[in-house]
Formats: sequence, C-alpha cells, structure tokens
Amino acid sequence: DEGHDDGLVLGYTSMLPSTEQAANFDSAYDVPFSWTIGYDGLAHMHGREDIGLKYRPKMLKVGDYVGLLAAPSGFLQLILNGNVVANVQCEVPIERDLYAVVDLLGNTSAVAIVPQARPPADP
Repeated sequence: DEGHDDGLVLGYTSMLPSTEQAANFDSAYDVPFSWTIGYDGLAHMHGREDIGLKYRPKMLKVGDYVGLLAAPSGFLQLILNGNVVANVQCEVPIERDLYAVVDLLGNTSAVAIVPQARPPADP
C-alpha cells in the first residue's frame, strides 16, 4: 500500500519467545533481545538507541531478494538483490542460538523464504 511509510522488518533475536509472548507483540520492535532493520528506515538494536538508515523498505518491489547477515565482524548487513544496502555495527551475539524475526509492516503483504540462501561472496 503506497500510503504506508514503513515496510518489511528483518532481524534476529537471541531469545525464542513462547507462543503466548509472541501473540502480545505489536511489531518486531517489541521482541526482546532483538536486532532488526526495516520499519520506515530504522535499525532497532537491543540495548542501543535506534539508528536511522538511508534504506527504505517501502521502496521494495515484488521479486526483490532481501537478506540479513549477522557477520562475524559484529555488523548486521542488509542485502538487497545481492548488494549490501545497510551495514550497522551492533554486536549480535553470533555465538548464541539466533532466531529469525520477520514483520510484515506497512506496504509488505508477503514474503517467501529461500532455503539454502547464501550471502554475496564479499558482503
């Protein structure tokens, strides 16, 4: 819907919420211990102030490929059609189990998971 300023949110959480807890989340922003990118061009990082981004998910088109990489370097990298479009230092605890966070906000109506997807050779 073109009337929305926000869109797809992707991220990770280090705490798997129960079904009851998840039912009470209004958006990905409410997921505890999470690191997420999207909304209206925002990175929401656990324990830090939100970070504004140039990336705007409301501009995504049907057929775009979007991925999120928690890199060993400590950066969270948003990849759009093979190109890194956001690179945020955030110290995601990659040594712990991480769980995907996906929120279909605003103009996003559907996503498809690509099994065995790989990041670009040099993200």
